[in-house]
Amino acid sequence: MPTVLRENGFDVMIFTHDHEPAHVHVFYGDELIIFDLLDLSSRIHPKMKTSNARRAKQLVATHRNFLMNKWKEIHGSSHV
Repeated sequence: MPTVLRENGFDVMIFTHDHEPAHVHVFYGDELIIFDLLDLSSRIHPKMKTSNARRAKQLVATHRNFLMNKWKEIHGSSHV
């Protein structure tokens, strides 16, 4: 699971053997949230603080194009 982006204490990862739709796993310490890259919907880990979830969503939104390109590099363009 390569870390494709690190910023402000967040680690954004794309798992190499993962499923569609295109999404990222965002860690902040032991907190986790998963964002769909197409619509930015999320699946929140029970420990993720609301304030950290908002910051994580902003990070993913800001770097969305970069993250989509990374997903395509790892999974191929047909897996979006």
